[in-house]
Amino acid sequence: FTSCDSALINGKTYYQSGKYSQLLINSKGCDSTLRLDLIIKPGNPSTLEAGIDTSICEGEVIQLNGIFSPNSPVGTKFTWQSNHGSFDNPNNLNTNYYPTTIGDERIFLSAADDCKQWLDSLAVHVLPKQVVQVTGDTIIDPCKEITFTASGGTNYIWTPSSFVDCLDPPCSKVKLRSTTDVRFTITTIGPCV
Repeated sequence: FTSCDSALINGKTYYQSGKYSQLLINSKGCDSTLRLDLIIKPGNPSTLEAGIDTSICEGEVIQLNGIFSPNSPVGTKFTWQSNHGSFDNPNNLNTNYYPTTIGDERIFLSAADDCKQWLDSLAVHVLPKQVVQVTGDTIIDPCKEITFTASGGTNYIWTPSSFVDCLDPPCSKVKLRSTTDVRFTITTIGPCV
């Protein structure tokens, strides 16, 4: 018989491997001997860590580095799981994760050996990509009024500002007042700039 940590047989607990015998007496006074050949496997005191919670931008890949310490005995099986993403190798402590949705996702790492199971997780917050666009005439005619419109940004900066007329408060829509070079910078707030 093989057991983890200990074995309870007929009311007696065994903590070490070995050969044992038990004298059993039934209610009518008959006796018999039970011979035991026990293998007691020590429980694995290891801990499993999936990693720390993190935020990434849409389209990025996360390198996952699970930790199983102090050791990883032969026969330990690892599995990464996610409802909204995929892994290079879901059965390896170290793998890449490819999220497929925007928002919060919980990724689980499990491990199991003959005697024990472990489970840990980490949260991944996938932020949407920020897309900025500029539209307007591609050919500038100095005899015509030219309008450019930008979107997707938080700040719109035209340099030099004296060469444009802002048509809205953030200055995302402007009319050019000069045919000289004008630089336009769009910035966004947050990590997915």
